[in-house]
Amino acid sequence: MENKEQRYSVSYKNISGKNLIVYAFKDEDELINYQVEMLSNNHIKGLLKSEVIRINGETHLQSDITSLVPVKKVFERRKFNRKDFLCLIRQITELMAVMERYLLDSNRIVFDSTYIFADPQTLELRYVYLPTRDGPQGLDALKVFLLDVIINDIRFIDEPSDNFIQRLIEILKDPDFKETSLKKYLNEIDMVNKAYNNNADIGKVLTENIAGPQLTRRPEIQKVNEPVKIKKLGYPAKSYIILSSVIGTLVIFCIVLILSGILSPNNPDSLLSLFGFVLIAGAVTYLVYSKLFTPDKKNEKIIEEKIDTKDSFPVSRYVNKAFSEPVFESVGIIKESDVKKETAPMTESNMGSFYEHNGLFSSGKNISEKRSFLSNLDDPTEQDRTVILNIGSLDIPYLKRINGNSTETIIMKNFPFMLGRLEGQVDYCVKNPAVGKLHAEITKTEEGYFISDMNSRNGTMINGVRVEPIKENMIKDGDRITLGNEDFIFCCGNTGH
Repeated sequence: MENKEQRYSVSYKNISGKNLIVYAFKDEDELINYQVEMLSNNHIKGLLKSEVIRINGETHLQSDITSLVPVKKVFERRKFNRKDFLCLIRQITELMAVMERYLLDSNRIVFDSTYIFADPQTLELRYVYLPTRDGPQGLDALKVFLLDVIINDIRFIDEPSDNFIQRLIEILKDPDFKETSLKKYLNEIDMVNKAYNNNADIGKVLTENIAGPQLTRRPEIQKVNEPVKIKKLGYPAKSYIILSSVIGTLVIFCIVLILSGILSPNNPDSLLSLFGFVLIAGAVTYLVYSKLFTPDKKNEKIIEEKIDTKDSFPVSRYVNKAFSEPVFESVGIIKESDVKKETAPMTESNMGSFYEHNGLFSSGKNISEKRSFLSNLDDPTEQDRTVILNIGSLDIPYLKRINGNSTETIIMKNFPFMLGRLEGQVDYCVKNPAVGKLHAEITKTEEGYFISDMNSRNGTMINGVRVEPIKENMIKDGDRITLGNEDFIFCCGNTGH
């Protein structure tokens, strides 16, 4: 696409396995040469490194964005807590501070969530810098970007708040907003956190250390003594029981050896026997522990804790238009828990109404297909896992994941539908290191269905042809989609285009 003045165009390319964003300038005089050199010769934290290529009279600034996704997509897929949001603001202030050291102008940073790129797991941001002579964006672009992000894009987790969002909105709307305003805002937050941790008078800290009429009033203090549900990771009780049983067995075995005289002091080989027993017992204990207490064995537990502090902030929440909505609904994967929501027992007579109610089958579907599908749900090992379906056609779009001789059907009810390996931020999780964190997204329009590669390292292919990153590519019924080394067949269903 091209900008309003037609001075440059923006495109995405895949060259030698790298995903690139390319800014093509028709007139090289538009660029500030020393800034171009700064960008191409230095790794500036927070900025995309640019490589200069001259083709057919145009100057191209291309940057590697492999494995990074537009931050707009991160906002769509993830809910933000206070710490995550302040991390974004802190990165902006750090980037502003770096600009002067490299003789760069912070006004030329592109503050557009479509062209700001992020690691979806760490939230580390990379900005585009345009070293152009005319048309610096100014601080208004930053203000508009942040206000738009707060009001329209970010979904905030429902948690106790100290009004940090409202405070930032007030700062952004201030006519005297400067680059240093965000830094002062973060300093204020840091002082509040320190005062809170030390049970100090927060209102006094604010009024004594930060100038400004909006902070002359001490915030209202209230008592808090309510149980709070906290999610913690822990090992299941089964692991502790097995380990205790093994240790108990070894202790009993040691007692037997002592009573039998093998470990008796009168036995000349008692020390050698003791050494052998300790060696074997230690090896057995370590083996059991290493199998039962690995990170993947941890389960999420909800623990109620009562918070009892002298003072705390008044609880208030900033709610945007998407605040109360979930990040996405996992309706693309059929789970046993979904079936158990039905209070009536599943019989052949009422099976049809259940599937029709959930949009899985039309009333004309064969009962044997429904029974086959239901039989897969009876296995307790399949609880809360994707169910492998061997069915004919569905009335809604779906993907068939090809895994050896078996297939797994992934139903897509909501769009956009994201696939990747970053659990919690995708609609279907592919646990394969060859697949990107947010690998590809399927969207639906009036024209049909489209798939976009999210700058994945190993790419997305349609019928064996690799697609360009970010660009929407139409997919049709029966198309073979490859994410890294994972194959899927796209099926439109009877409602498809």
